[in-house]
Amino acid sequence: MKLPLKTAAIEDLNKERRRQDKKWGVQRHPYPYWLAILTEEVGEVAQAI
Repeated sequence: MKLPLKTAAIEDLNKERRRQDKKWGVQRHPYPYWLAILTEEVGEVAQAI
């Protein structure tokens, strides 16, 4: 039986989250650290554009 699209998408997200946790471990950083990571990623996208 095929899963509804929304359910399948959530399953995929959960699978990817587990894969990343296994690869990197659980990440417990303060919000300013996450903001620095996000800003760097946005900068890379802006530079590529």
